Amino acid sequence: MKKNAVISTRCKTCCPLFVIYAAIAAFLISYTVPAAASNTRRISNTGAIIVIDPGHGGHDKGVRSPSNILEKDITLTIARHLKTELTPQYKVFLTRTDDYQLDSASRTSHANHRNADIFISLHAGGGFRHQTDGFKVFYHKSANHDPDSATSRKDQWTQIQKRHQTNSQTLAELIAREIKGRFNPADVRVKGAPLFVLEGADMPAVLVECGYLTNPTRAEAMHQKKFSRTLAGSIKAALDAFWTEPPK
Repeated sequence: MKKNAVISTRCKTCCPLFVIYAAIAAFLISYTVPAAASNTRRISNTGAIIVIDPGHGGHDKGVRSPSNILEKDITLTIARHLKTELTPQYKVFLTRTDDYQLDSASRTSHANHRNADIFISLHAGGGFRHQTDGFKVFYHKSANHDPDSATSRKDQWTQIQKRHQTNSQTLAELIAREIKGRFNPADVRVKGAPLFVLEGADMPAVLVECGYLTNPTRAEAMHQKKFSRTLAGSIKAALDAFWTEPPK
């Protein structure tokens, strides 16, 4: 009886401890690592990995100009010039190197797989009025949604860009500043928007909309090498400044 009583006493002592340990283990398993501070950057830009995403491709032609210039061709041309401009200071990769189609998730995954320091998606604008022109530089900003949905793992993934939002906005503003200096006078706007191609990028990420192809004058300019080289120089200057200028 005494032996059984001792065992019973030990069980009573161990059971609460087991429950506590089990609770701790469950917490550690379900724990999500807090997002890194949004103003953290790598120390130097030397050897930084830049992934450039030429928008559209293949059957997805994008915007078409009145003279039949296609967005998918313009973005690839600019991407190639930008890669040349950034090499060898930066390690540069393109999400597509020819005329083929990629979905948005594949483009973002490419940047994550490369462990990129910066992701830049290139696009052109389009509108119903041929007079409309200008540049836009987007960073990811989430749309308003039910805060209760943020508890799901799927939503946590789609919101991963949130922790880089400050740096993404800073980079967007720097690119806009450099474009204004080289395409003066140019209408250049910085906007936050819930763009799918940016939301899963686990690094500072921007989308550059480099002029309206539906504007005949702008479309012809965009088709020239000078335009691509000037825009590439603008983006490189912004990237250099991103690391040399102090964070906000």
